[in-house]
Amino acid sequence: MIITTTNNIEGKQIATYLGIVTGEIVVKLQLSPFLKRQDPDKKNRSSGYESALFEAKQTALKQMEERATKLGANAIVGINFSVDDFSGGSYVMAFVSGTAVKAY
Repeated sequence: MIITTTNNIEGKQIATYLGIVTGEIVVKLQLSPFLKRQDPDKKNRSSGYESALFEAKQTALKQMEERATKLGANAIVGINFSVDDFSGGSYVMAFVSGTAVKAY
């Protein structure tokens, strides 16, 4: 499956627009372990927190791709990510959306 932030796919023609697809995940963070695992080479960056964000985004992307596949899509165009924390940083949410298409 082709997944792109652009609205077209170079070298391909979009034949059918199948609809908007999304993926979302909310993860509860254990802040103490994340903040303790700071990487000294990254100057105050928390590798544990970054790892949790990366995994959340990957899970949301996979969920969106599965939904697009169910619609018969072979590509998703115009994807957009949103990542946010809430409840004082205790939770992180990753949301991704795009348009499922058939492209040839």
